[in-house]
Amino acid sequence: MNRSAAIACTLALSIVLLAGAATAVAEQAPDTGDEPVQQSSDAAGSGPVFDAVEPHWGEIGRPVHVVIRGANFVADIDAPTLVLLDGVELPEVTVVSDSEILATLPQQPMPGWTALEIRNPDNQSVTVPRAFHYGPVPGSFLQGMLLQFRSFSKRFFLGGTTMWIILVLSILGLAWFLHCLAYLRTSALLPDGLSNQVVALVSRGDFGEAQKACERNKSPLSRVALAGIRRSGESPQRIAEAMEATGSRESAHLYQKISYLSNIGVITPMLGLFGTVLGMIIVFDQLANEQGAHQIVLAAGISKALYTTAFGLVVGIPAMCAYYYLKGKVVRLITDMEEEGEELARAVAAGAEKRSAARN
Repeated sequence: MNRSAAIACTLALSIVLLAGAATAVAEQAPDTGDEPVQQSSDAAGSGPVFDAVEPHWGEIGRPVHVVIRGANFVADIDAPTLVLLDGVELPEVTVVSDSEILATLPQQPMPGWTALEIRNPDNQSVTVPRAFHYGPVPGSFLQGMLLQFRSFSKRFFLGGTTMWIILVLSILGLAWFLHCLAYLRTSALLPDGLSNQVVALVSRGDFGEAQKACERNKSPLSRVALAGIRRSGESPQRIAEAMEATGSRESAHLYQKISYLSNIGVITPMLGLFGTVLGMIIVFDQLANEQGAHQIVLAAGISKALYTTAFGLVVGIPAMCAYYYLKGKVVRLITDMEEEGEELARAVAAGAEKRSAARN
């Protein structure tokens, strides 16, 4: 197994191991307050439901603007859903919809967890004892990465259909990158010993056996050599031109193969920008019908719209890096193929002259 194949296998194995590790940590990670632990009404299905608070931690000594997500919130202007922090009602609360609340948490001088209570006008409520943390959340690096992944997965659905299209392109791009790594192997494109075998055969004038050897191999280099062997009865210039034309076609095929990664790297950020523009159009349409805290609603809507641009860049940048890495491999392979092709062209021309002289 050569280096490219080893890299592909290692990458695939790493993905499997990381997925297993994330699953194990998810099962063992401590409660971070994402799930409610107390419901104050027997009719829990009709009461408020807590899903997440974003961000889930903030700096000490500063007020923090958060978004509370869930279900069954009341957006009535006269009697909206209330939010309490450690039992104290928050004055700056805007119920955007039945699934989203914008709130400003007051500053705290000391680090630690705080409890959030979401209470509807009918006094049905849900309490989350460890919902928000002042100061960075303690825990290992892997736990922190897992929390970030959970947070991103919740934001993912806010981007709408565009996010799913970008996700599909990212999966296709990764699969194509692994395929190109396996395909662009020196041993497959420029087989060891083929040039020496063909040179030895044509030097003896055995063009028939040399042609069979090239037809069995079916690599780009063998096709270049085969083009020259089939023109062995013509002038050295025509032989070189035939091999050069075949080499150009093989080079174009290699560049075309890796160009799909470049396309993904260009298209995904544009799709992200398209999703952002659509999201902002929707936000401004909603803002025209909103009453009250227009700036808060506008800021929340724009932040949602920008998720698609961020995700498009997250996919597009690695795709372009992968493309330029493969492009470097292709350039090196083509350079080596040209060198061996020149040697084969000289050998075929010399063998053809020797065969012609022997016949005369």
